[in-house]
Amino acid sequence: MRSREKSIQQTQTKTTHNPKYISLSKSVDPITHKHVIRWSHTKEPDMYINASLDDILTVVDIDLRYTYQTRGNDIFLQTHGCPIGGYLSAIYANVKCAFDEFNFMKTLGSIKSRVYGIRQMDDLILWIAYERGNPTSIQEARTIRKRILRYDNAYKGGLELEVQDYEMNVDGTSKHKFAGTYIWTRYVNGKLHLECEPLKIKIVLANSPQPLQISS
Repeated sequence: MRSREKSIQQTQTKTTHNPKYISLSKSVDPITHKHVIRWSHTKEPDMYINASLDDILTVVDIDLRYTYQTRGNDIFLQTHGCPIGGYLSAIYANVKCAFDEFNFMKTLGSIKSRVYGIRQMDDLILWIAYERGNPTSIQEARTIRKRILRYDNAYKGGLELEVQDYEMNVDGTSKHKFAGTYIWTRYVNGKLHLECEPLKIKIVLANSPQPLQISS
C-alpha cells in the first residue's frame, strides 16, 4: 500500500501547459446498475463531470504502473505497455501510433504531402505518391516505403509492419483487404479515388448445414 501511495504522489507533478478541462459523462450501466464514466455525451446536464488533463495523465500513469496478468495460480506485473482488452488498451494504441506517425511525418519535410494513409488500430493502409517517369521521385517514394516498413523506425516499441498482397487490375484499379472491408482504388484525372465495400465472411455455425454470409 505504501508503494501505491508513493506512486500516486509522484504522479501529482503538474504539466507545464495551461489547465485544459475535458467534459466526461456519467451514466448508469444497464446490467450492473452502477455509475460508469464515458467519453460519450448524455442528455442530462447534471451527469457531466470535469476532469483536467493532469487528472487524465495521473489515471493513465496509475493504470500503466499497476497492470497485472494471471497464468494459472501465478500473478505477474506487466512492465511494458498494457494488456489487450483492458479499458486503456484501445486508446493507448491509437495515441501511441499517432504520436509515432506525427514524429515520422516531420522527418519527411516538404515531401510529407505525398503520403496518405488510413489506420484502424494497428492495421495500416498507405499510399505514397510519385511522379511517373521521374527516377528521383520514384526513388524517394521507395525510400519512404522502406523507412516505414523498417523495424523500430516509423513505429517505435515493437510494432512491426508486414506487407500484404493486393489485386491489381489491367485498368489501373486495385483491390485491397483492410480492416474488415475491401477498398477499391482508381485514378481519375490524376487524383486517387477510394471506394469501400464490406467484407463478407463465411462461417459455419454448429448444427447448421449451410455456411452463412455475414457482412462485417
